[in-house]
This record gives sequence, C-alpha cells and structure tokens, in this order.
Amino acid sequence: MASRNTARAGLVAGIVVLACALAGGLALVELLVDASSRTPATRLVIAIVFGIAVWRMRTVVHRDFAQQPESALDAHGDRSARVSGDRSRFDQLYDELRFGARSQRYFDAVLWPHLVSLAEASAGAPADWLAKPPARSFGRGPSIESLEAVIASIEARR
Repeated sequence: MASRNTARAGLVAGIVVLACALAGGLALVELLVDASSRTPATRLVIAIVFGIAVWRMRTVVHRDFAQQPESALDAHGDRSARVSGDRSRFDQLYDELRFGARSQRYFDAVLWPHLVSLAEASAGAPADWLAKPPARSFGRGPSIESLEAVIASIEARR
C-alpha cells in the first residue's frame, strides 16, 4: 500500500508543480509582455508547460513498460529464427549505402573504405583504378546512381 500512496503523492506533486509553473509563467507574461504580444506569449508559455508535462508522462510510461517482464509469447519464441545472419548483413549494407548517400562524412569514414577494401579483395591488387564519386551539395554524400556505378565497376573487375 505504501508504494501506491507514494505514487499518488508523486502524481499530485507533479500536477501541483506544473500548475505553479503555468501560473507563474502566465503572471510573468501579464507583468512583462506588452499588451499586443500577450496572446502569442501566453500560448508559448502554455505550450512549453504542456510539452514538459507530455515529456514527463512519456518518460514515466517508457520506464513502466521497460520494468515489465517479457510476455509469454516473447519468452517462448525462438530468437534465432527471428533474425537470420544474412538478413542482418543485408540490412547493414543497405544502411551503409543509405547513410553514405545522405552524409559525406559517413561516406568518407565508413562506406568508401569498405568499397576500397572490397575492390582490393576482388582484384587482388591496390584499387588505384577505383574513382571516388563526387559529393553533392549541403554535405550530402554521392548520389545513389554514382554509388551504383562504383559497385558495378568493382563487380566488373571480379
């Protein structure tokens, strides 16, 4: 029974704190903000307090779900049959291509060294012939089409 009363007291305390924050924020708006800007400022204060409340509720719900034990279905299921090694490797390669096209930094640090090592492994010699595709604007990596051309050139050397 003590934990239930503690949880109820915490809920009431949280509601009181949010109500005080809302009242304090609205009082500050009334005192400090010009009359022509009070409506947007009031809405902003209400949105901030509401956002804090939603964030706190989300945290509490997430914590409560994380503390629950597995369901009977999850406990008896075969985890190895759910994810195969081939599928996870495919997902990894797919993600590398997608992130390589989205970010030039990721392309330079992760995807390009993998492509070079793949080219060297398939050709058996240093991959001096492999041309690095140009980047796109706004820090994005090369386009999917240019990545396809690089992979096709590696496949052609095999």
